[in-house]
Amino acid sequence: MVTVGELVDGADLSNTSKPTVKRALRELGYPEDEEAGDAFWKLTEKQLQDAGLNVREANAVLAKISPATGTQPTGPDDSAMIFHNNVIAVLTKLDRLLPPASRIGLKIQRDEADSDSLMTLKSAKGDSLRPDGQLRHSDQLRLLSKWEEKGSAHPLKDAVEDLQKKTAVWSPLYYGNLSYLVCFAAAGAHFQFYVIQHGGSYPIKIGPVFNMTLADDRAWLILAAVNLYRLLAAISASLPGYVLPAGRDLVLKHPQGYQRILYFRTDRLTVKKRITPWSKYSDAWGVNYETLKRVYKRTAQSSGLVHVASNGEGLSMEADKYTVELTPVGLQQADARPTTEQQAASSAHGFLHGLHAIHKSKHVYRDLRWENGACDLTKTRYFLLDLELCAKINEKPRFNLQSWDSETLVDGLYTVASDLHSLGRMLCELAAIIVSEEGRSFLAELRRPAREQQKSAEQLMSHAWIRCQGVHCRAAGAHPNDV
Repeated sequence: MVTVGELVDGADLSNTSKPTVKRALRELGYPEDEEAGDAFWKLTEKQLQDAGLNVREANAVLAKISPATGTQPTGPDDSAMIFHNNVIAVLTKLDRLLPPASRIGLKIQRDEADSDSLMTLKSAKGDSLRPDGQLRHSDQLRLLSKWEEKGSAHPLKDAVEDLQKKTAVWSPLYYGNLSYLVCFAAAGAHFQFYVIQHGGSYPIKIGPVFNMTLADDRAWLILAAVNLYRLLAAISASLPGYVLPAGRDLVLKHPQGYQRILYFRTDRLTVKKRITPWSKYSDAWGVNYETLKRVYKRTAQSSGLVHVASNGEGLSMEADKYTVELTPVGLQQADARPTTEQQAASSAHGFLHGLHAIHKSKHVYRDLRWENGACDLTKTRYFLLDLELCAKINEKPRFNLQSWDSETLVDGLYTVASDLHSLGRMLCELAAIIVSEEGRSFLAELRRPAREQQKSAEQLMSHAWIRCQGVHCRAAGAHPNDV
């Protein structure tokens, strides 16, 4: 039987007996008739151990795990400290003390209050929409749990309402096939665990409210944190690789002095993008803000490419910071890359729709590569991302991208045919899976040097491998109002 002390000392849990879930929940103070309790038992069944745990054992290891648990909080600041020591510190210390094979590799992230390096995310009332805290997998991308904290002047329900509004959308792109997201809330000395169900947004309470001014409650809270760690280990193992990093800034710093930031929102299913300082980006790539405004406006009713979110903050330039909120979101990079010929044809179909819309707007895309494409979860509807390298047709670029070759430009100019040649280079990477006569014929059409390409994106969509239905086609991703 595993004790808290053995767990803290780094005992290997891999050979412990199967948990008695109801007993473990009772031991942690979770009433059996709690709403959603049955589903919570199913979630924890594979991770909760046969918990012969009690308050005496917990008190015996308080000094080991969290010396501050022996002190009585005297104000809201102390309560915040004890919340950290009894929950967050327990989780992180367990993660360090367990054998490497048993660790999650937890990463703790806290709200940085929309610092200058990050994007502001505010509600209509001006409140931050960033979670107060998050627990992530070691890759710092996959979200395992989140929490909200309030001071002693607030009731616990205020923290719960923050959990709700900051988790207003549920998507497999964020949470895979999870049935629940485990959360917790604290206000002053009070603390409670919650779950947010798949397809829902309002937190459902799990177990009692802990009063962190009481020694016994602090002991129970440590036991609960131990079992939360076991549950997070199960969640971590079940999340697929395609999960997008919900609620986290992805920052890419470029050698030419600018950075790109992406933030996948959880209050609505959009992604917010920032490029700063814009002047350095514009100088590096010859991109004009007014040009991008025209591209997004003229392609707003087209499919095959991302759009400025109609329910979002739009597109703006302020203090040398370019910001745009985009929809839809989808599988990206390696997860979107086709693995069958049918998926390859679907990707060509979707990208041609996007290119047709951009070319019709009198612009070119210029940066065709798999990293700049996305698709839905079924990998049947594809669309282009990252329009921030678009430019007017037939301009002479001041740079040369790795995705170009000696046959991309036409007399030094980037043309609509240059885009089609680049699409051909992308698809040729999939030559091993494109084996049909129609597919080979289509590749041959796109292999031509740009100067020899006579067909347009619209004409190529009529090829037998694509079989586009024209104005009524729904095969491409990112139709207007898609989410």
